[in-house]
Parts: sequence; C-alpha cells; structure tokens
Amino acid sequence: MTIGSNYASASPFAAYQAQGPAQPAGPAQIATPRLVNWRLSADRAQVATGGDAVDPRLGLPGQASAGYGVPGAVNASDFDMLDQNRDDVLSGTELANTPADFRQAADADGNGELTRAEHAGGAGRLAFARQDGNGDGVLSGSELAGLDEATRRSFDADGNGELSRCEYMTGAQVERAMAQDRNGDGYLSGNEITPDLAGYAYQAADGRKILSRDHLKAQLIKACPAPGPTPGPLPVPQPTPFAPPAPPPTPFAPPAPLPPPAPFAPPAPQPLPAPTPRPRPTQPVHVDASNFEAEVLRSDIPVLVDFYADWCGPCRALAPTLDRAAANAANNFKVVKVNADQARQLMQQYGVQGLPTLMVFNRGQEAGRQLGGMSQGQLEAWVRQQAR
Repeated sequence: MTIGSNYASASPFAAYQAQGPAQPAGPAQIATPRLVNWRLSADRAQVATGGDAVDPRLGLPGQASAGYGVPGAVNASDFDMLDQNRDDVLSGTELANTPADFRQAADADGNGELTRAEHAGGAGRLAFARQDGNGDGVLSGSELAGLDEATRRSFDADGNGELSRCEYMTGAQVERAMAQDRNGDGYLSGNEITPDLAGYAYQAADGRKILSRDHLKAQLIKACPAPGPTPGPLPVPQPTPFAPPAPPPTPFAPPAPLPPPAPFAPPAPQPLPAPTPRPRPTQPVHVDASNFEAEVLRSDIPVLVDFYADWCGPCRALAPTLDRAAANAANNFKVVKVNADQARQLMQQYGVQGLPTLMVFNRGQEAGRQLGGMSQGQLEAWVRQQAR
C-alpha cells in the first residue's frame, strides 16, 4: 500500500484530520491533539502531497515542501489506511510503508508497534531526534541553532535555556493550535476553538469561551514528566586491600576416650511401710448398704454384725450386751449394727430370716452365723472361735 507519497514531513506542526476523541498520552510523550485540517496559503509553504503545512515561523531547517528531509506527510488518514485490521495499532506488515527512523522515533514504549497516539506524535519526536545530535533527550547549545530566538523562548517552559522533548512537542502543539487565530487577536474563540481544544478553553469576562496561548501551554505542560536529578560521576572502583592469608587451622586432636561406665547396680528394694491399723471403735457402728463393704468386707479385723429392728424385743434386750462387747478393749473385733428395716437388700443378699441375727465376717468372708441372743462371755468366745 502506498500512503500519499512516502513518509513523514517530520514537522511537529503536521495537521491531522479529526478522527474521534484524542488518544491518551503515552508514558514518554504528549498525545498530540488531532485538529481539524488547516491550510496555509501557498506562499506559506503548503506540502503538496499530504495537504499538511509547516509553519515557517519556526525557522526549522528544511521547512516548507521539503519537510525534514523525508518527502510526503504523516496524518491521521495515513494511520487509518495503514491499520488494515482496525485494531487501532500498527504492527507487522502494517508498518512496511513507514520509514525506519520514523518508526524508531514514534515507538515511545519500544514494543515494536505504533498506537494511534504514538503515530500522531511520531513526526514531532522524529523532528526532535534529528536535532538532538548527542541523543541526550535535550536540545541545548548548537542543537538549538535551527530555532529562532522567539520560538526557543516560547517553547522553553522552565526557562533553563534548553528544550526537553516534552517542551519541544508541547510548544509545537501550542503553535499549531494558535494557527487557528484567524482574526489575529491573540485568542481562540468561537469556531476557532476546535473540538479537540474545547476542553482547554475558559470563560472570559464577557462570557465568551476563549483560549490563549499561555493558558494552553500551561495546561499541556502539566503532562511533562518532572526532570530527574542530574546523575553524578560514576564512583571509581577501589582495589580491595590485600589481606594476608589466614594461618592454617590447628590440627584436629580427637578427645580422650571416656572411661567405661560403672556396672549397673539396681537399688536395693526398700520394704514397704506396714499399714497403720485403724483404731478399733469402742461402740457399735451403724451401717447400711452404702458403707457395708467399706466397714465390713474390707475391715482389717474381724467384724460382728448384728441384724436388728427397733420393734424387735429380743433385739433390744441384746443391745446392752453388744455395747459392752464393743467397749471391751480385750476384744480384737468390732461390732456393727444393721437396721433390717433400712437395709432390705442386705437382708436378702445374706439370707437373714429372723431377728436378731449375728454374723461374723473375717477378711471379707462370712465366718459364722447365730440366730438369737447370748450372754457377753458366750458372745465374745463365739466371735473369737469363728474368726480363727
């Protein structure tokens, strides 16, 4: 595909056809507002093939129809014709008709493709690159010889006597926009303010929407990145001071062998202390099913158990004999009384048929049984005999 002639009248003032909203600025450039096409008269150097013009007020070398050494023009219609798949990116074979130096200058992010915004700003970036002889991203000294004094002062936003790429392209945008000032009053107003510039206009005292050169430049320059600090000289590497080698390590000496362990001698068994016998109660102990096992079956001395009832006359007659037997310190047994009316379960468990029933328990087992009462002497002798 042939676009007009070849590429790029690298003027930052190449006018573009309005193709919808302006593309956002890339990280290293300002997106050039795409203005409606404007024409200068023939005596002000209109580029014949592309219909775009270079403002001779810039005083840039190679101005007018010669462009910047590359014939032809760069404009928005070129992008639309090149963008065959309509994805708003020029890539692959779509870039075949663009000069290599233009592609290199326009590709702000270095990914080998051109967005619409990069393509639009490519002419200005290429013009800047051709003047930036040392490639440091700043026009200074003899690199500014192609710009007249008025243009340099207009473009130099920070007044440091140098032009960064952002200042250069911003100044170019402002000059191109102010070319719409047809009545020469120094302001854009009415239909002089194109849709791309409407967002920068402000309201004058008489109620009109106007746009001045200084106001537009102040708005556009905000997108310029802040200048970074000037890098200092690289540090001179210092030789590493000589360090004598470390002395050889002390030869390893194995530790002395440990003495053999003494033969194990198990500790001598210690006899368990004999349990302290519970003192024998000196009066009868009343028990029921809840403590019968603890008081009778687990007792460490023989136990005489009396099954009785309060309504039983023989039981009442036997009670004093049992009290004396319990109080006799010579007896090695204790006396336990079980109320038959309150321990029916024990009565059934041990088969008690009559009252009073006397039973002897030794080491948890029944050793003897006697129905009815007896004297104290007979009772004590009978218990000792059953508990042998």
